[in-house]
Amino acid sequence: MELQANAPRYYTRAMRINYLRDISAAENAIEAKVDERVRLALELGDPEITIDLREHNDGQPGKYNDFWKITAQFLAGKAADTVTAVDERRHDTVVHLATAISTRQLRANHQDAHYALALFRYEKEFAVKFCEITNMIFLDDKHRCKVGKPGFPVAAIERGKKVVVSKDTTFTVADHDFTKTGIIPSVVMICDIPESINGDFYAGKVCIGLKDPIFQPSSPLRHATELFNILLDENLYNKPVLCLYTDGGPDHHCTYTRVQLLYICLFLALDLDYLVAVRTPPQHSWKNPVERIMSILNLGLQSVGLM
Repeated sequence: MELQANAPRYYTRAMRINYLRDISAAENAIEAKVDERVRLALELGDPEITIDLREHNDGQPGKYNDFWKITAQFLAGKAADTVTAVDERRHDTVVHLATAISTRQLRANHQDAHYALALFRYEKEFAVKFCEITNMIFLDDKHRCKVGKPGFPVAAIERGKKVVVSKDTTFTVADHDFTKTGIIPSVVMICDIPESINGDFYAGKVCIGLKDPIFQPSSPLRHATELFNILLDENLYNKPVLCLYTDGGPDHHCTYTRVQLLYICLFLALDLDYLVAVRTPPQHSWKNPVERIMSILNLGLQSVGLM
């Protein structure tokens, strides 16, 4: 008893925690008295002293029943034709994504990005200054679209991707890993050169060529020939200056020798006085204005099966 009276309070509290695994010991005399009174009130069970708050829980209130009823009628009636098929799990606490995205994947950086983008600005300034004698053209190839066998269509988009389909509409296509045939759209945009560098470089005429990846493989020679024919058809061959802006693909990479040879052939065939070829920096193909046309093509390929 003498040892217990002389021992500090924190010692006894620590021993109580270690041996009884109970951390509810009071830290001071006032808290001990309060705990004792609470324990006594709970043991007596007097309704005038303690109140069970669970009796106020009557379940889900019905004051919003009319609202939910009218909302369900609206969605099932008037809005039924405009609601598209989406994932039923969209209202869950977990968002289901097809691919995990990190901040590093949102936009890649390159050490020469500023230099390459400055070249594009200089090219646009040059085209604006000599707009009367200049053709400015943006080129790019879209991703391969899959094509199925006769009577066996395949979704034009990638496998595993969901398409937007209207309600009460069945989009029946095959969904598998490999297809024997496909279509590669090549997009050529003839820019309407604005009056100033701050103008709109996204306006112009778009020409799309469809190629079979097996019998018509993409190559610098084919792209140069297509561009030559487009300029002839549009009566643009009489302008002595040609400005090109492409991505860094192997068929448009202006630092490759085979691409440079085809640009020389194009220079001679069109009897040009000046030819400028600039490409986007690595991982920056989104800077190519023709990418906006790609977005429109993606909308057109939704809910489409090719065979």
